[in-house]
Amino acid sequence: MKKTILQRYLIIILMAIVFAPLGMAQEKNLYSFTVKAIDGSDLALSVFQ
Repeated sequence: MKKTILQRYLIIILMAIVFAPLGMAQEKNLYSFTVKAIDGSDLALSVFQ
């Protein structure tokens, strides 16, 4: 049980490391990116702001 929680945190940390330079470089454009939802539709990142 503990291992899966650690893996989840590791994924979140890795994503933060990947997206941090992106956010710094184009902070105002960051929320105009879209992400694929599970059902296949595109969601703007501003939804999660």
